[in-house]
Amino acid sequence: MADLTQERLRQVLRYDQETGKCFWLQRAAHRRNPGDEAGCPSKDGRIRIRIDNQLFYRYRLAWLYMTGSWPQQKVDHINGDHTDDRWKNLRDVSQTVNCQNRRAASKTSKSGLLGVETTKNGKFKAAIRIPGKRISLGTFATAEEAHSTYMNAKHELHREAMTTKEHQ
Repeated sequence: MADLTQERLRQVLRYDQETGKCFWLQRAAHRRNPGDEAGCPSKDGRIRIRIDNQLFYRYRLAWLYMTGSWPQQKVDHINGDHTDDRWKNLRDVSQTVNCQNRRAASKTSKSGLLGVETTKNGKFKAAIRIPGKRISLGTFATAEEAHSTYMNAKHELHREAMTTKEHQ
């Protein structure tokens, strides 16, 4: 990754910080002409772009394009939409903050709600993580009660993840 520089990136792509999209400046492969939008979605919807036979996520290229360096940590999508690569929606944060900014339960969640687990006796447990610790928030009769408790704790304990950033 360190091989690609901002200078080289700006030779081949134009990044539109208002839309989060990238456009080719040069012919790139037999079907990609200058002005064409760059990139193809991966299985999870994130856009990937191949430059000089290396595959990059568009949000990482946006970071390099705008700052001149690769992100130091993880690129987080502030609004939780990992397909929204607008500059105002990106920030360089720790893995912890990136995880805390999750907006939806994983696809394998039995409850379908963030922060909620089902128990063997048909009840619902709420739990939240902070660095180095998992905090139990209680057991509830409904998934909605557990989720509401989780969301209240999230707003209190994950403040850094819930904030926006300003680019300079």
